[in-house]
Amino acid sequence: MHLLNPAPFGRILPAMVTPMKADGTVDFEAAQKLAKQLVADGADGLVVNGTTGESPTTHMEEKVELVQAVKEVVDVPVLCAGRMDDSDMAVEAVQTGVCDIVSLGRPLLADPDYVNKLRAGKTADIRPCIGCQEGCMGRIQKYSMINCAVNPQCARERAFAYNPVFRKKKVVIVGGGIAGCETARVLAIRGHEPVIYEASDRLGGALYEAGVPSFKDDDRALIAWYAHTLEKLGVEIHFNHRLTAGELDGTLVRLYGAPRLEAARARCAGVLDRYAKTFGSRPEA
Repeated sequence: MHLLNPAPFGRILPAMVTPMKADGTVDFEAAQKLAKQLVADGADGLVVNGTTGESPTTHMEEKVELVQAVKEVVDVPVLCAGRMDDSDMAVEAVQTGVCDIVSLGRPLLADPDYVNKLRAGKTADIRPCIGCQEGCMGRIQKYSMINCAVNPQCARERAFAYNPVFRKKKVVIVGGGIAGCETARVLAIRGHEPVIYEASDRLGGALYEAGVPSFKDDDRALIAWYAHTLEKLGVEIHFNHRLTAGELDGTLVRLYGAPRLEAARARCAGVLDRYAKTFGSRPEA
């Protein structure tokens, strides 16, 4: 459990780390006992995190269940923290009284307009945090400038501003992986005409295979977000089309990961093998 953290206005808001059982599941009874003890010791509110940081399989559904269990036994405000980035679930948790406040950290690095989009009812426009810890926690641990793996503008908004272009260009992008999707998105926002040629029948590239394990649903959400965003921007996408040199008509950007694809597949196979060893079988694709 974290030490008591002094919050604004001199209030004490202890941050609870989730008690876990030996089998890796949440110990709800222990969590309730801990919550009541903290309030008895003078806590003005509780910040409940839904995971210990050790288990990738602790999902937001279980986190909401934990917060609700804590809320039932205390009479102080309860904040739900820990990458609560499922916008629909977050709204429902507050509206139904499961918690009093949803605390957002990493989701705001991924999409600083999260709350504004939520208020406008544009939840599909919210760029998802994938929980990779690379640009946020990882950089903090290395004393580097904070960043975000899914938001290149994070902490560099002025330097990486999407200024409109003076001369529109048609830009051919070879490959609909994440790099190709992000390139097309930025080009379209700035006023260019990007066209993606993807050899397969889907976007996402290697991230599609990386998102096969059940607990990697955030990876799949990011791919879905790119598909939605590119459609909204009117980006032209050609699936099942391996581009040839004779077809080029515009500025070429080569962004497919063929040289790395086999290595990525080998790493994914290793992940799936470890998953099967732990849970008894491979997750369904």
